[in-house]
Amino acid sequence: MNEYYKDRYQKFSEETNLMSNKSLSQMSKEEMDSNLRAFMSHLFGADVFSSKALTAEQKQQLVHSMMIFVFAHRHNKGDRFIVET
Repeated sequence: MNEYYKDRYQKFSEETNLMSNKSLSQMSKEEMDSNLRAFMSHLFGADVFSSKALTAEQKQQLVHSMMIFVFAHRHNKGDRFIVET
């Protein structure tokens, strides 16, 4: 499953120029959260974050879970967004 989301995120990032040539290791948690929210809205539909069925805390947990799937291979790289999470 990690590879699936990693590949989908990479393609989405390239298609939308999401990373704008910024190094992953220097990206802040806020920037990464924003990128992952855009990716998840594209993948699952815009309602995933606009729904009142989930609390703000639950929506943030979804973003953190996706971060784990997409960036599991970077767990020991010391990336800023991972350290800040």
